[in-house]
Amino acid sequence: MASPVGQALGHLRHKSVVFATMVVLAYLTVAASEESSGECKGGSCRKAHRAELQLCTGVCREYYPQMRYFIADDATKYTNLLVREPTGGSLTPRVFFFGEDGKEIESIEVGGMFSHELAEELQKRGIKPS
Repeated sequence: MASPVGQALGHLRHKSVVFATMVVLAYLTVAASEESSGECKGGSCRKAHRAELQLCTGVCREYYPQMRYFIADDATKYTNLLVREPTGGSLTPRVFFFGEDGKEIESIEVGGMFSHELAEELQKRGIKPS
């Protein structure tokens, strides 16, 4: 039979392992969200010449009301932003950024953003309303 001190140490070790696991999972979650959120690395974004917002049509568009609001209220203010419906692939809204040479610089998922957040992301990358 283990002594009370031995039991307490075993319990403490178990809590330490659980805590360390939680810290690692929290770090990985933050790192993954920063990578996929479109955050600019080091506070600066690569400037784009034009951008393309791809948003599905039909029922799936109902899942993204903020994107619908952006398209209805703000998208026409950007002369270098094209809104189009993808012919295949992901149904999640994405913005693709292109350089002056027409090559894709980056793309970000914008389905979870509010319309003002999308506008901020566009402007950080040089896509400004006219």
